[in-house]
Amino acid sequence: RFGMFLRREVLPAVEDSIVIFLDEIDYIRALPIDRDEFFVAIRALYNERAQQSSLNQLTFCLLGVAAPKDLVTKPEITPFNIGKAVHLADFSRADIQPFAQAVESLGGDPSDWLDEIYHWTAGHPYMTQTLCASLLYESQQASSRVNISNIVTQAAMRVFLRRGRSEDSNLSYAEKRLDESPIKRELLA
Repeated sequence: RFGMFLRREVLPAVEDSIVIFLDEIDYIRALPIDRDEFFVAIRALYNERAQQSSLNQLTFCLLGVAAPKDLVTKPEITPFNIGKAVHLADFSRADIQPFAQAVESLGGDPSDWLDEIYHWTAGHPYMTQTLCASLLYESQQASSRVNISNIVTQAAMRVFLRRGRSEDSNLSYAEKRLDESPIKRELLA
């Protein structure tokens, strides 16, 4: 039905390129649908480009944290051998420098804030943004390096360890990062 809808309703109505973004694709495992059939339908649309040129304007972008083998239940089905995986790297300390303008409002030296944030997140994009957002929301003022370290540590413990994955499903993936972290003992203490 999805493929028919795209062929009959969407493609005739739109002349430009169409990109369908399916975010949090890893959650498809929990949906009450035949996910193999869903991905085979997407692959069929790709294969039919040779016969129906209007399908060339259609692109799918699957976003999330899942390997193709995690999404299909039958290994003999290969709907993903036409795609390209995009692996995103963690932020370097230099990459989080644009956050300095936001953390200025917290008082003290923005570089001290970013150093502490990076210490806790090791550059993981979601964790870095979440910790910054939490600090800004709480808007605790700091003036000294020691005070900044304490405030960031308390926020990291509250956001990542006390609430953890039970309240934030995005952290379930980030949790795996703890095993690779050089400060694992501190994080788990």
